[in-house]
Amino acid sequence: NSTIKTNYDGYFTNGESFDGGTIDNFSLTNAIVGWQIGMPKFKEGGAGILLIPSSIGYGRTGSSGGSIPGNTVIIFDVSLLKVY
Repeated sequence: NSTIKTNYDGYFTNGESFDGGTIDNFSLTNAIVGWQIGMPKFKEGGAGILLIPSSIGYGRTGSSGGSIPGNTVIIFDVSLLKVY
């Protein structure tokens, strides 16, 4: 249920980037399950990598905007800047 500020880069296993930036006041309840599971493992100021299989990412259908195809493993380099 945490709200966070994070810096992230999202990319596919082939290294191609699909998203990145800084998000402030982001509620994990609005995130994919992979973030809901992974981000609480970091302490404020921590950083790491989330390797997210499609089952806890965007599933069989992919992202609504189409930038992430269905059944795709995704990777995020994340820095947890603040927990509110």
